[in-house]
Amino acid sequence: MELLRIQHETDKKRRLEQHEMDLKEARTLLDAKLAQQNLRNEVELKALKNKCDEEKDLRKGMLQKEFEQWKVQQMAKLQEEEDKQVRLEYKRMEQYVKTDIERCQMATSSD
Repeated sequence: MELLRIQHETDKKRRLEQHEMDLKEARTLLDAKLAQQNLRNEVELKALKNKCDEEKDLRKGMLQKEFEQWKVQQMAKLQEEEDKQVRLEYKRMEQYVKTDIERCQMATSSD
């Protein structure tokens, strides 16, 4: 009976040791899988960051181009408005000169 109890305790101890070894092995495998997943995540994160940076640079370039086009349009509008003002001023001066010439002619003809 004592022999059976000892054998039972020995078997129990062996099973416990086997379970501990199985748990250590499972943990090692899980740690390896986790490390691989972390590496894949880092690579994916870096790729996403690069893509984001590229898109940001592209968007920045597009915005810069749009701004330059807008600036050119604004300069053209300002130039057009300035040209219009100059033409109006020229017409006023031309009218003033004509009126002045007519007054001078009237003044000299009435003398």
